[in-house]
Amino acid sequence: MKIRITHEKTMNHICKVTEEVFGLRSGALAYRSRKQKYQIPRMIASNIARIEKKIHYNTIAKAFNRHRSSIYHYEKQHEALFSTWDKYRTQ
Repeated sequence: MKIRITHEKTMNHICKVTEEVFGLRSGALAYRSRKQKYQIPRMIASNIARIEKKIHYNTIAKAFNRHRSSIYHYEKQHEALFSTWDKYRTQ
């Protein structure tokens, strides 16, 4: 019997791993806070999901309790932030 892994399950796994790596509580990536301690991990998890796993914007947005336009913004800003912001790059 094959078990199909959905994008939602993959996204939940990415969120769980990201929260563990950053020492955040479970569900912290969905907090409404814009503090860097939540924002940077959220951006990183979003870009891993989009760039590496090709997960749809709506699925990522749902996991973060955000609008899909936030995910567009994270993806658009990734290269600039990675090349210029040490804190974003080294996290």
